[in-house]
Amino acid sequence: MAANPVAPPPLGPPKKRDLCLTIEPYGTLIWPKAAAAAQIVLVGEEHGFTGFTEAQAQAALDRSWSYESTRHPRTGPHMVIRGTLQALVSERRRITRSTFNSMIEKLLQFYGTGEGYTTEPLLKEMFKSLRSNNDGNRFGELVVGVVCDSDDSVPTILRNLGLVCRELRLISTKLNDDPNVYDIDFFSLAIDVGAEKPRGSVFAAARCMLSKILQQKKILTNSNYQRVHIGDSWDKDVLGAIDAGWHAIFVDRKRTKPDVPRLIDLRLPTLDEVFEEKSVVIILNDHGENVMADESSIAGQTMPDDIVPEDCISDDNLPDDIVPDDSISDDSPPDDNLPDDKLADDIKIQR
Repeated sequence: MAANPVAPPPLGPPKKRDLCLTIEPYGTLIWPKAAAAAQIVLVGEEHGFTGFTEAQAQAALDRSWSYESTRHPRTGPHMVIRGTLQALVSERRRITRSTFNSMIEKLLQFYGTGEGYTTEPLLKEMFKSLRSNNDGNRFGELVVGVVCDSDDSVPTILRNLGLVCRELRLISTKLNDDPNVYDIDFFSLAIDVGAEKPRGSVFAAARCMLSKILQQKKILTNSNYQRVHIGDSWDKDVLGAIDAGWHAIFVDRKRTKPDVPRLIDLRLPTLDEVFEEKSVVIILNDHGENVMADESSIAGQTMPDDIVPEDCISDDNLPDDIVPDDSISDDSPPDDNLPDDKLADDIKIQR
């Protein structure tokens, strides 16, 4: 007599999509309390170093950033600030070495520790809620990262603002801790990658670190992950993310896209459904209004003219008034016994 067939086990609900959510923190989560050029003028006045305008400080800052990001993309804020002050000193202004170094430290403290930033209200609570309210109901796994055109001060700034950040970057991919206790799981920083958004290498680095996290969690593939990037630059964040195969959320505080329909009118409850309909979500402003951008609205757009492919970068592209480090006549470490009234002529750039 044939045995009764055994019924197969129930299939259960389909597995939910996992979410990798990355954020450009500047302009979305944090904002400088003062423009960098204005802060340089203020710190200069506090140290008796005057005679230059905010516009001149901004021009010097732009030149220093351009030079350092092109020649030394892994350089931190110290060299950018130093180069800015050197340019201002070189314009026949006089300053002592001790004052010069004190100004650098003051600016580094302001912009490198969180002191110089305002934050999204309830920043910490927002991240805690993102984790605690998920518990498998909205997504499967949730990984949150930072993709940022900045230096290595970003993790410190976010920690000082109260977020729990993992020490996972492209240059340090060792994982030996609990993966479930962080607000920020990884950092893909321009200073580590050697390129900025919209270049795909920044997003490729994020995918690399996502894979590391999945390996630790014994997840074999990231093909089930919905990858979404949040930022406030249409060219860098939105177009960069779309080109890299991600979806994008655009924070449009200045209402640069006023003619697109509002998200609330679409009545789509999940990210999967949203991105089946549209490829870019636009958050219009700070008053809860949301809008959507159709994929057709970004079709045919090209990389901005000021983005130069990495293999095209050469010394010939440097601004004429930026002098390489080896042309600065400070060949030896500063002498701690240097009198305060000794003018820092050796700090000046020789033209």
